[in-house]
Amino acid sequence: MKKFRTIILIAISALMINCSDSDSPDNQEAICDTSNSEFKQIFDQLIQTNVDEIYMDTEIHGYQFKVLTAKNICSIGYQSIPAMASTPYRIEIHNNTTNSIIYSGDHIFSSSGTSYVSVGSIPLVAGNSYTVKRIQTNWGNDISNTIGRTATSSSGDYSFPLSIGDLQITSAEFDDNQLNSVLPYIDIVFEQ
Repeated sequence: MKKFRTIILIAISALMINCSDSDSPDNQEAICDTSNSEFKQIFDQLIQTNVDEIYMDTEIHGYQFKVLTAKNICSIGYQSIPAMASTPYRIEIHNNTTNSIIYSGDHIFSSSGTSYVSVGSIPLVAGNSYTVKRIQTNWGNDISNTIGRTATSSSGDYSFPLSIGDLQITSAEFDDNQLNSVLPYIDIVFEQ
């Protein structure tokens, strides 16, 4: 009888393992597609009627945002200026709700176009406020080495929040001061 129970338990265990759904979300590898992020879509809409320019000579470029459903950031995109092509930029993501830094890394970005760095899988909580910052303090003797790509309003402040899909950009900031007529291009890409 003891052998019979053992055989049945083994058979049931084998069936449970074989019946697991290999296509379930838990078993799928996350996709990190940088080609058309929600941020990029918002930025592209802005530059249809505003100015896409290299602008704002401040050490910190950033924006505050929220997500409507839980998301994971897998990649960050940025474009350096030619004079800073071999100098790392610090990228930070702050959780404003918990007053904590959830990501900080130094990265070199291409100066010929937006390039992307993998940042693992940074979880975001729906409804929390976050800030993504690009920080450049190693600019030498020329403050203009801190400029970066922006969408600059030609008619005053943007009407925040700017939203597409699950991303809401709630404000823009430079050197920790709000400036809602300029949005810096710092692409955050969510896992799919």
